[in-house]
Amino acid sequence: MKKGKVVLLLIAIITVVTITLRVYANNNSEIDDIINELEQSSSTLLDSNLFTQPDDLRPYEQPEIDMSEYTEVYRNTNLTFYVNMNTFAIRVKYNNYIWSSSPFQDLENFSRAWRNKLNSPFSYTYFSKDDNDVSRSMLDNQEILKLNMEVNDNVINFKVDIIDKDENGFSLSYYITINDHGFTLNVPHEEIIEYGNFRLFTISFFEFFGSAKLDQIPGYYFIPSGNGALVRFSAHPKVNTPFVSRFFAQDLYYATNLSGISLNYPVFGTVHGINQNAYLVNVTSGAEYAEYNYWPPKFRTDYHMQYVNFYLREKYQQAVPSGNSVTVIEKNIKPYDMSFDVTFLANENANYIGMAKTYKNYLLNEGILQNRWEDKELAVHLDVLGGDYEAGLFFKKFHKMTTVDDILVINDDLTSQGIKNIYYTLRGFNKGGNVDASYKNYKFNKKLGDVNKLKDLHIAFYYDATVIHRNKLNAPIGTLKTIDNRFSYEMLDGGKYYRYYMDIDRIVKELPDAKKYFNQYGTIALAGLSNLFYSNENHMRSEMYAIYHNLFDEPIAMYNPNVIMLEDTSKFLTIPFQHERLRFFSDNVPFLQIVLSGYIPYYSSYLNFSANKQMDTLRLIDFGGHPAYLITYQPSHLLSKTFSNNYYASYYGNIDDNIVETYQFVYNALEKVLGEEISNREVLAKGVVRVTYANNVQIIVNYTDTDYDYEGAIVSARNYLVRE
Repeated sequence: MKKGKVVLLLIAIITVVTITLRVYANNNSEIDDIINELEQSSSTLLDSNLFTQPDDLRPYEQPEIDMSEYTEVYRNTNLTFYVNMNTFAIRVKYNNYIWSSSPFQDLENFSRAWRNKLNSPFSYTYFSKDDNDVSRSMLDNQEILKLNMEVNDNVINFKVDIIDKDENGFSLSYYITINDHGFTLNVPHEEIIEYGNFRLFTISFFEFFGSAKLDQIPGYYFIPSGNGALVRFSAHPKVNTPFVSRFFAQDLYYATNLSGISLNYPVFGTVHGINQNAYLVNVTSGAEYAEYNYWPPKFRTDYHMQYVNFYLREKYQQAVPSGNSVTVIEKNIKPYDMSFDVTFLANENANYIGMAKTYKNYLLNEGILQNRWEDKELAVHLDVLGGDYEAGLFFKKFHKMTTVDDILVINDDLTSQGIKNIYYTLRGFNKGGNVDASYKNYKFNKKLGDVNKLKDLHIAFYYDATVIHRNKLNAPIGTLKTIDNRFSYEMLDGGKYYRYYMDIDRIVKELPDAKKYFNQYGTIALAGLSNLFYSNENHMRSEMYAIYHNLFDEPIAMYNPNVIMLEDTSKFLTIPFQHERLRFFSDNVPFLQIVLSGYIPYYSSYLNFSANKQMDTLRLIDFGGHPAYLITYQPSHLLSKTFSNNYYASYYGNIDDNIVETYQFVYNALEKVLGEEISNREVLAKGVVRVTYANNVQIIVNYTDTDYDYEGAIVSARNYLVRE
C-alpha cells in the first residue's frame, strides 16, 4: 500500500512539473529544444552543429584546368580574368587557383538544358501569358541570342539581347569592374529593357561560381544565419531540397507568411581548401529585393552551390468579391541597381575569419561600423520587466513585477558584490504593462514609482514602435495595410493575442515625441525597427534606407540590429550566439562577433532562459560578449496568465547569485581583451577553442568534460585559460 502511495506521489509530482513547464514556457518548440539539449551528453552536444568543428586541413590540389575556350581579358598583380567569348562564362585566377562560373567536369552527363544553365552567366524567370513563372538560362535561346562585350581597362561591359521574332524579350547590360582582390558586378536598372509583353521576374548571376562536387574538395560554405553558420562539403547532405531565404526577411507589405528566417547581413562565402582559397560575396545594392539560395548535392546535380537571386517584380494574391483570389503581378520593374562584390581570400585568410575581417573592412570604409566603446569595462545588461496585465472575464488584473525602488535594491545588491557596470533596459513600465506597450503608449507608469530616482543609473527604455498587441481581432489605428488591402498581423499563443504591425509613416510621425520623452530620463533601446525592414503604399523598400537613417541623430542601443541600422547602433543587445539550427548546417561560428569586435559592445541573449547556462557562459567568453538577463523582482509564476508568460525564469531572487558568479567568471576571462578586435579563432580539438585578440592575448576555452593540456598548462574541464 505504501509503495502504491509512493508511485502515485511520483506520478503527481511529474505531472505538476510537466504542467508547470508548459504554463511558464507556453512555447512547445522552446520546451522541445530544452529537452533535446538536456538529453544530449556533453560529447554528443559538442559533435552537433551548435559548435565549431575541427577543420579538415588536408591540402587541396586543383586538377589541371583546360583553359582553351577562355580568353584573358584583364590581368593585374594578383589576378587574371578570363571570359568564354561564346557563352560569357568567366574564370578568375587568384593565388594560382582558378575560380569558375561553371563546373570543370562532368558536363557530358547533363542534359542540354542543364549544360546551358551550367555555362550561362545568368539565369532568369519570367511570367508567361497565364502568369506562371518560367525558368530559363541565358543560353537556352541561342537562335535569338546576341552577345556583345567591351573592355575598357579594368571594366568589362557585357551586353545581352534575347528578343524573338515577335519582338518579345529583353536586353540588359551588366558590368564587371576588376580590382586587386576581386571584382564587382553591377546591373543598372535603366539598362534592363523589356520588349513586347515580356515580364521579367527574377535574375541570378553565376549560380555555379565556387560550386563543389560532393566531398571532393575539403571546404565549406558560410551562410549569415544568426551569428554565422557553415555547411561543410559532404557527399551525404542532410537535406535534399534548396534552402532559400530573403535578406532582411519578407517585406511585410507583400508578405502573407510572417514567419521564417531573416538574414540580416547580405553576405555569404566559399572556401576551397581551408586556409588555402576562399571568397566572400557582399551584396552592396539590391539586397532588400534579393534572396540567398543554397542547393545541396543530390538535388538535381551532385554539386553544392550557392548564389543570390534578385527580384525585379513582386507577385501577390488579390482577393476578389467572389471570395476567391487572383494573382497580381507588378506592372513595372523595380527601379534599383543590382550589385555585389566578390573578394578573394588566400592562405591564412581563406576561412570564415578572413571573411569576417573582409566584411568588417567594408563596413569601416563605408562609415557603417564605428567605434562605440565608451569604456573598456565588462557590463551586465539587465532587462527589467515592470508589469503586465492578466485578462479576466470582466476586469484586467495588473501584476506589478518590478518597481523603481526594487531596481534600486537590485542595484545596491549587485554593486556591493563587485559588479561595476550595469546597463538597465526597462520594459512594461508604461501604463497598461508589457502587453499594451506601443509606438504611442510609452509614458512611465507612476504606479511603479518615481522614475527620477533612477537618474544616477545607466538606463534605457525598451521601445518597439512596430507592433501593437490585442487580445482580439481588432486592428488599431495605424496598422499597416498590405498591398492586397489586408491588415498586417499574426496570431500569438494559440489565438490569445494578436500582433499588429504598424505602418512606417505612423512610426515616423510619433518617434520624435517618444525620443524627446525618453531623453528626459535616459535613452531609447530600440527593438522591432532595428531588424524589421518593410515598405508601404507610399514608399518602396529601397526608399526606406533614407527614412530609417533620418530617424536618429545619435547612436542608441538596439536589439539585434541588421546592417541597415548598424551605423546608428551604440550597443548590440541580444546578439545571436547561434544560427537558426537548421539540420543541414554543420557548424556554429561567431562571424558577426568577429565583425563587431573592437567597435560595438555586444550582449548575449538572456542567460537565465538558457537550457545549459554553463555551456552558454563559456560561449559568451569564446565569442567575447557581455552577459544579459531579463529579470523581475516578483516571482515569475505571477506572469503565467499574462502576455509575458514566456518569462518563466525571471525571478531575481532565484538568479541573483548566478548573475554575480557569471559576471566574475566572464570578467576574469575578458578583462584584458574588452574593446579589442578578435584577430583569430582556432579549434584545437573537439570542444577546445583558442581565440586570439589584436593585443596578442589568447583565451583557450575548454567546453569538454575533461582537462586539456595546452602547451604544458592545464585548461580545466568546462573552463578557460588566459595567455598574455
